[in-house]
Amino acid sequence: MTKLSDGRVFECPSCGHHILEEVLGSVTQYSPIVLYEKIDGEWIPEDYGDATFENGDVVRIQCSNCGEVIPESSLEECFHETTTTQ
Repeated sequence: MTKLSDGRVFECPSCGHHILEEVLGSVTQYSPIVLYEKIDGEWIPEDYGDATFENGDVVRIQCSNCGEVIPESSLEECFHETTTTQ
């Protein structure tokens, strides 16, 4: 659930979901390979450790459920007081 510091909760105007996500572009990701397998002569990473990230630019903010893009100019109106206890 995405909240503001005053307790108001995000509600997607399209689907009613309560989680915003940030979509980044131009990101450098490092993922340690924990397990590597050779299958039919091809090396394939089978398991990864925790990834780390560098750089990146926010491309957009969107609902994590339906993908509705929420422009910064509309963010304020998407937060509401709620009685939900999640």
